[in-house]
Parts: sequence; C-alpha cells; structure tokens
Amino acid sequence: MTNKRPYPAHNENTAPSPAKSGGLLYSVICGALCCLILCSLAYCLYLSVPAEAVQKLQPQIALKTQPETKAQFTPNPQIAAQWHPLLERLKNDDMYGVDVDHWFASFTDEFSSKPMGAKVTTLFKKRFIPPHFAYFRKPLTPPEFYPGVITTDNVVKCLAFLQTNAEIFQKAEAKYIVPKEVLVSLLMVETRLGTFTGSEKAFWSLACMAASDTPASVQTYLERLPYTEAHGKWLQDVLTARSQWAYTELKALIMYCRLHEHNPLEITGSIYGAIGLCQFMPSNIPFYAVDGNGDGKIDLFTLEDAVPSAANFLKTHGWKQDSTKERKARLLRYYNNSTAYANTILALADAVNALAVAEAQKNDSNATAQTGKEG
Repeated sequence: MTNKRPYPAHNENTAPSPAKSGGLLYSVICGALCCLILCSLAYCLYLSVPAEAVQKLQPQIALKTQPETKAQFTPNPQIAAQWHPLLERLKNDDMYGVDVDHWFASFTDEFSSKPMGAKVTTLFKKRFIPPHFAYFRKPLTPPEFYPGVITTDNVVKCLAFLQTNAEIFQKAEAKYIVPKEVLVSLLMVETRLGTFTGSEKAFWSLACMAASDTPASVQTYLERLPYTEAHGKWLQDVLTARSQWAYTELKALIMYCRLHEHNPLEITGSIYGAIGLCQFMPSNIPFYAVDGNGDGKIDLFTLEDAVPSAANFLKTHGWKQDSTKERKARLLRYYNNSTAYANTILALADAVNALAVAEAQKNDSNATAQTGKEG
C-alpha cells in the first residue's frame, strides 16, 4: 500500500533554493522598517501631548494600579473599647450592621474574662495538674451515671411531662424514630424539662470568649494557677483555638437571630453558648433545628421546635430502631461527649418506660375490676 502524505516529508538532504532565500531576507528587512516607522510615529504623538495633560493622567494611572482597600472601621463611641477589635473583625466578615451595633451598645455587662478564664483553668488543670486520685495505688473510676438524676421523683416528672405533651413527643417519635422516653430524658438532663436553660447571656458570653485571644485577657485566672512562661505556647494555642471557635459560634448566633427575628440579648444559655430547651450550639441550628409547629420560625425555647430538633440531631447521626444499646450510647455522645451523660439518659428512659408500662397495667386491672363489678 502506498503511503500518501498530505504534505511533503522533510528531507534534510534537500537545500533551499536561492530564490526562496532571497525572498526571506527581503521579508525580514521590510518588517524591521515597519516597526521602526511605527515607533517613530508613537514617539511623535507622545511629544505632541501637552505636559499638563500627562501630569493629570499619571495620578489616575497610579490609582488604578493600587489594590482596593476597605474603608477604615469607625467604632461607635458608646461601645466599650474592649469590643472594638471584635466589631472590626465582624465588619471585615460582612457580619456587622445596625443590629450588631445596637446589641453591643446595649450590653449591661462589661467585657469579662470569666468564660475564657473558666475554660483555660479547666484545660490547664487537666493538662498540667495531676488529679488527686493519681497518688493512690488504684485510680478512682469515673462515675457511670450523673449523680442525683435517676431518681423516682425525676422518673415521675418525666412521665407526667410526656403525658401532658403527648402529641409533640409522639409526632417526633413517628417522624424521627427516636423513642419519646429518650427525648424526654434528654430534656431532663439538659434543662430539667425546660425549667433551667442556663444563667448566662449566650451572646455576651460568646462575644467575651471571641475577644479573649491574648494572655492578658485571662491574666487574673493565670494568677490562680501554677502558670509559668514555659506554658506560654500552650496557652496561646488554646486562646487562639477557643476564641476562633467562639467567634464562629457568635456569627452563627447572629445569623440565627436575624433569620428568625430573635433578640440575642434576651437569649439565656450555658457559659459556652448552648441555647434552648435542647441546648443546641448556634452552629448546629442550621443543620439540625426544625420548625416543628410550622410557623416559619425556629424557636428552640418552645417545645414544638426543641423536641423534633433533638430527635432530628440523633436520627441524622444514625439513630435506628434496632440499634444496640452501645450504639445508642455512642450516638448520644455526639450530643455531649460524656459516657456518664449517655448512660444517664438511656437509664432514665428505661425507668420512664417501665413506669409507663406499670401504670398502664394498673389502669387495665382497675378497668377490668370495675367492669366485673358492673356486670
């Protein structure tokens, strides 16, 4: 078969003809002359522009080449100076607004190192101070359950709470397959069935932690510890990580309040910012919180929203009807990473269920006896 090429193959033994060589040289000379003529015309045009126009044009060119900078932040003079760096940070993240300005200006409590100081104290003792039982031959085992929670009184309260709010718990159980006894036990452990949602102001507490990113901000707490310069790097790493965590939670709380029209100054919570009957961290709200009553808003201080939100959290993390007790305990630790916490909820739920069964059997016996008398 003949191999036909669309173009002739290069033959290194074939030399270019004199005619082709002369044409190439002529093209090069013409191109050089054209470039020289164009450069000359451009220079003449530049000389014809008045010097005043060139001076006016140069600052504009320099301005366009400089990077754009954001307007300097001017804090509200009514807001304490300790909050200014945090407010500037919120502004740079497009989170600052009239509402945020008003909230910070309305603080009745000044900046405090208490939230971050408490966390640093706990972590320092855990890391550098051996627990008292380490000096004994046999270390004390951690408690298997929360003390004082699994009591007859609390079991009765949980069952009565279930019966009073039966529709809410039954609806959540049907949709999210988490037993109502587990949900009511979780509320008992978290907030005593909604009667205690925390004594701290969540917004203020998170703001304090977010603004506490230097050793000076927790100095009073360091003075109570055997702290030395050798702990400096550890301390700064803790402050950086924890203040960034609090800043993320603060932004999430701002978004939650804006979206659902809540006043953050009225929201109580734990010292670390957990809020509502189900004690959600603000960053968990967009992912797990549920509008249970269908009013278009999420209010975790209402039972209609808090119960299905807690159930949705557990189901999303893998709760199933046929899960083993060990797996259920592991899933509850996603809610609070404590073995005693998980064990307490499951044991309390079993006790509530047992009491409900006993009461049902008692009611059935009474009904049967009453029917026999009537017969």
